[in-house]
Amino acid sequence: METKEVDVDAGRPQPQAIRGMEPQDIAQLVNIEREAFPTQWPPTPFRQDLRNRMARYLVSWHADRLYEPPAQPPLPPPTPNIILRWARVVVDKFTAPPAPEEPTELISGYVGVWLIAGEAHITSIAVAERFKGSGLGELLVLGALEMALDRDCTVCTLEVRVSNTVAQNLYTKWGFEIQGVRKAYYMDNREDAYIMTTPSFSTDAYQDLFHQRRNAFEARYGPVPRDFGLAPS
Repeated sequence: METKEVDVDAGRPQPQAIRGMEPQDIAQLVNIEREAFPTQWPPTPFRQDLRNRMARYLVSWHADRLYEPPAQPPLPPPTPNIILRWARVVVDKFTAPPAPEEPTELISGYVGVWLIAGEAHITSIAVAERFKGSGLGELLVLGALEMALDRDCTVCTLEVRVSNTVAQNLYTKWGFEIQGVRKAYYMDNREDAYIMTTPSFSTDAYQDLFHQRRNAFEARYGPVPRDFGLAPS
């Protein structure tokens, strides 16, 4: 799965918080994923993953804005593969979650993490198009790493397109290093992926780096409320 990232500009984001995914978030996450990864197939099974003890999703959300469902569900974005495009239409018709009936917070992005055998694996990061460039990509990376540390993981790893230098630079900033290549990893264009992994979380060097980066982020954007305690139902 592609890990998509955003540029981080000099502006401060609007008030944000980060927490575990909840069922009422799924309709928004489906739209964010479709926008960020138009060629991804099959779509992420967010609802099933709520019951998966190895999968965790964190969402960034506005503390002062509510989600306003569109009058009509948006069509999948254009893709080079017309069969894939209309397969999405069919899948959405029968499986897409309904918009929340009660007011719910506006979701701006999400990060997916699998926790397996003491290691964390970031599977996807996506930020809604209208919120790009406001530091949310970095916030989601920070949240994923904090959750991994909170769950006593030893390292964190991910895959990233070899052409996605913006994301690579961000991950390098947080201590990830290129450890290998997965050939033809991405199904849409057979592009290779770099495997990037952090050093052991237990080392003094990584602890110092992590705390330095977290303090710098909060000095720039302000403290962000976090809640990683949500467990799958």
